Amino acid sequence: MTIDDNTKTVVYTPQEISALTLKEIEERRKTSGQGVTFGLSEIDRVMLPFRPGELISVIGLTSQYKSGLMMFLARNAIKNITDNQVVVYCTWEQAIEEHALMELANVTKIDASQIARGKIDDEQFKQLKGAAVRRAANPLWLVGHSIQNRKKRPNLTIDDVARGMMLIENEWGYRPALIVIDYLQRVQSAAGGSDRRVEQMRIVDRCKDMALAMGCPVLLGAQAKQEVINRGWKLPGEYDAAETANVAHASDKILSVWLPHRTEPKGAMIGNPLVEVTENLLIINLAKQKFGPAPQYFYEYVVPERNEITQLARLP
Repeated sequence: MTIDDNTKTVVYTPQEISALTLKEIEERRKTSGQGVTFGLSEIDRVMLPFRPGELISVIGLTSQYKSGLMMFLARNAIKNITDNQVVVYCTWEQAIEEHALMELANVTKIDASQIARGKIDDEQFKQLKGAAVRRAANPLWLVGHSIQNRKKRPNLTIDDVARGMMLIENEWGYRPALIVIDYLQRVQSAAGGSDRRVEQMRIVDRCKDMALAMGCPVLLGAQAKQEVINRGWKLPGEYDAAETANVAHASDKILSVWLPHRTEPKGAMIGNPLVEVTENLLIINLAKQKFGPAPQYFYEYVVPERNEITQLARLP
């Protein structure tokens, strides 16, 4: 049996282990408080920042705001990056233009549904054009498919995304500070891949590998299994990703989301402490957290049309 250079790079002596661990601890001392944070103080007091090499998963049922939460986190991550860093959002969920439409809605405070219908007057269009100019200088890169360039629609696998990250670093000279994969069950299988469950396990593993290889956190969206909808408390847990338990095993952190007004009567009182079900109630579960407390539940106020999340005022 021959030993190649790749084998040598994954075997560490006790002396190397100690030296590398102390170097990592020293690096964490220097960068204490850094990393990608949620952006809401009540959550950031409990949740450790997203660090390089971490896989963070977001689990939710259909139309329960998992993509919205990931967009919110991606936008917040931009606030603390350096000049040579970018945030990369990879989407199979919507077109590039639809994603950016939500960004412009957030900036202009014009509802995305109004923009999507084309019900925009001249003054609003002027505001949107100004926001688009500012968007052009925003270090949020997108990977996906375009409505305007619809004839250019190559197969997009997780391996293609990994190659795209290397292209961003080697061709343009930027390092990803956060990579978002939206979302697991929509990622296309590699040609000649095995059955879907095995392929999804591989995709989760590749996302974790990408976090380590690129030296940044990877945020992975995952559909919740349908049995969650039959529960009284419909906030997914650590093991509730559809089709694969590998999300629970491979993730360093897991967040899950629930928009109760989509499943419960408006005005109903749910939770502990009790909170009223409204169109703006978003419940978030920090279901798993390596080195930190979990599960932890948070009630937040969301405006989906503008991708805004703020702390919900507690009941007396």
